[in-house]
Amino acid sequence: MRLSVLSFLAGVVLLQSFTILPEAKWFWLLFLCLPMLFFSKLRPLVFIALGMAWAAFRADLLLQQTLPESLEKKDVVIQGHILDIPIERGRVTRFEFQIDSLHYEGSDYPGPGRVRLNWYGAKRSFQAGERWLLTVRLKRPNGFMNPGGFDYESWLFQQGIGATGYVRAGDKRQFLGLSMDPMSRLHRLRQQLMTRIEEMARPGVGKGLLLALSIGERSQIQPQQWDVLRATGTNHLLAISGLHIGLVAVIAFWLGRWLWSLSVSTLMRMPAQLAGALVAACAALAYAALAGFSIPTQRALIMVLAVMLGWLLRHRVEPGDSLSLALLLVLLWDPIAVLAPGFWLSFAAVALIFLVLSKPHAPGLWQRWGRIPWAVFVG
Repeated sequence: MRLSVLSFLAGVVLLQSFTILPEAKWFWLLFLCLPMLFFSKLRPLVFIALGMAWAAFRADLLLQQTLPESLEKKDVVIQGHILDIPIERGRVTRFEFQIDSLHYEGSDYPGPGRVRLNWYGAKRSFQAGERWLLTVRLKRPNGFMNPGGFDYESWLFQQGIGATGYVRAGDKRQFLGLSMDPMSRLHRLRQQLMTRIEEMARPGVGKGLLLALSIGERSQIQPQQWDVLRATGTNHLLAISGLHIGLVAVIAFWLGRWLWSLSVSTLMRMPAQLAGALVAACAALAYAALAGFSIPTQRALIMVLAVMLGWLLRHRVEPGDSLSLALLLVLLWDPIAVLAPGFWLSFAAVALIFLVLSKPHAPGLWQRWGRIPWAVFVG
């Protein structure tokens, strides 16, 4: 399994080096390669091809949501809803918007799906899930590719954003009510928590850090704080991902197992390890929801659930197999994740931890667990 998953990963990564996507007709040849699965020496080649095909399929779906070039920088009328918590900075309000329909000069056009909008001089506050009819001016994703610089176009592609733009002044700006879908309700709850934390927190630099670590909202962190975090290499600690969700899952597992084992009657119904795994899975899911199911959070949640699967099935799973299963599930869920440094850092860190714990060690808590931070740091 491990070699097959690594081969699948190699195929996904290999496709990212292509300047254009291969035509779909070439991947029909995969059906001719499937008999090669019965030959163990040829199996990795098949999984490399499968990884390339899956990554190409998902990338093609994303590219189909790009704004048509003919509509770029034109005033178009869109209808949809606000996806996440709007960010207000001075006179500018920024939010991600899901387009349900797009019209230009009386004709309907395919929309780019998810877009990033700025609203200048808005005279009201906005909520996640608000449905609007807006006149906007959009442009296709683009950015600089300077060596060592931030690749904005790649980041937009990873986020599934098909266009960026701003709301135009005019008559066609109409509020249409609130969206009642589950994700809109979730983001409204997060926004309410954000407002409550801002009201209760004392003025100072700690408010932004508190919001970032509690609900994954980093817009309140000051530029001076970001400078310190970047200089010390600790800015990744404020992105709710593997570290935070893993920590919550571990605490929930031990706490759930301990509480369950306090009663003999509960132990007769379910083993304490199984109860702890259920509690850990629920805690990880709740924390991921609190962070709005961001892309790094989704990866971390899949990794935690893959590890807990062995406990829930009451089957002993080797750490390497759990990590391989998590890697495969993440690639199936989001093959574009290989473009993010956090993808490689997360799996490399977990692999190092498993490697350290598998080696013989001297007795004692420090000898067993104290070397893990050093292994991850050096790795």
